[in-house]
Amino acid sequence: MRRRMAGAKLLIAAAIMLGGCSSSDNDFVASVTPAPDMSDEQEKALSEEKREGDFILRIESEKNVYKPGEKIKMRALLKYDGPEKTIKIYHGMEPVAMPVVEELTRGIETEAVMPVPLKSSILKQNEWNVFPFKKSGGYSENDPHKDFIKTFLAGDGFPKGKYRVQGWTDFYTEEGDEQQKYHFTTEFIVTVQD
Repeated sequence: MRRRMAGAKLLIAAAIMLGGCSSSDNDFVASVTPAPDMSDEQEKALSEEKREGDFILRIESEKNVYKPGEKIKMRALLKYDGPEKTIKIYHGMEPVAMPVVEELTRGIETEAVMPVPLKSSILKQNEWNVFPFKKSGGYSENDPHKDFIKTFLAGDGFPKGKYRVQGWTDFYTEEGDEQQKYHFTTEFIVTVQD
């Protein structure tokens, strides 16, 4: 009981701190009031971060446990915090991807699908660039997991299971004739259960 109360107090404090950091790009916030009959593990939002050079990649989920069919609220964020006011980066369709790479209870690996035209973006110093989660993947007619993948790709939610979600970057910067490549990854686990 004490552990549950301590977890609830910590969650409320975190929600208050997050509430003070509002952003027009923020389409979800952590819940201030824990839902009834939920364990401490189900109440918490997820956030993982990785830095490489002057860039920070963060992936977030509104919570770590969802119900089957419930809209999954996740996003990836990229921030440049180097010395310049802006920096130009070169990338495929997006500089950041956030695919589900594996459904752990069934042992099904999925692959991200992203078009790869060469595009560029200007990142402003110390501003988060938000990339909402989008489902991605595919299957062949002979794929033994075809039915699951079809179900997974349909709708806003996920079927019951445990999902390893990865955020990764794939872009480069140029200084003169020099290219600096950035490819780094972070991940977390999201559970879908009744």
